[in-house]
Amino acid sequence: MNKEDLPKLIVIVCILLFMLSFIFLSGNNKEKRKENMSVSNEIVNSFFSTVNDNYSLDIDEYINDEVNKITYYNDSNIELYEVSGKGYLYYKNKLFELNEENKTIKKIDNKSFVNNPYYDFKFIKSLINKCDSKYINEAKVSCKIKLSDYLLEYNNYYGKNIISEEDEIIDFTIVHFSNKVSKIIVDYSKINNIINGEYLNVRYGIKINNIGKNDFNEVYEQYKKELNK
Repeated sequence: MNKEDLPKLIVIVCILLFMLSFIFLSGNNKEKRKENMSVSNEIVNSFFSTVNDNYSLDIDEYINDEVNKITYYNDSNIELYEVSGKGYLYYKNKLFELNEENKTIKKIDNKSFVNNPYYDFKFIKSLINKCDSKYINEAKVSCKIKLSDYLLEYNNYYGKNIISEEDEIIDFTIVHFSNKVSKIIVDYSKINNIINGEYLNVRYGIKINNIGKNDFNEVYEQYKKELNK
């Protein structure tokens, strides 16, 4: 390199550094501008628009210091659950325990984890229009709902009659990617206390995936006789 070229090189490097700094700062400022900015329920609803009757959920259930894993699959006809290492099949309001080893199913009555309001996705979707939503950052939205509004929707959805005089806020953190919901994080401790009378720390992390990709026709054909008894 000639000595005459050195000043030109220094100028080019300075220009590149300035451009990179500008891009970085612009990105940061854009994200900061969204912090605490209100977001319409129409926009939040759009994050959920592709999640209808065919999807999967990976659920982390935190009760005090205990962590439970629940997996849910739905193809609009059959619902599958994996709870505490056991598989279950839900079809037309009937629940069956799966025995993978023997390829058999057994009808059972315990439906405590079926349509659980803490991760029943259709119920969660129904709450969105009652939310006061704000951006946390580019990828997260805080969806705050009054306890009274939550209980009103809960009572209508599940046919219950639970009321509370407490003035509380339930906060759903909605994580989205490419304007599609990918995860929901919520603390249900207050709701759990009111509905179940339990003083526990109850939190959920719900990941949404396999949207529109599940197909359990083979499962249905395998157990068709038992399912339609």
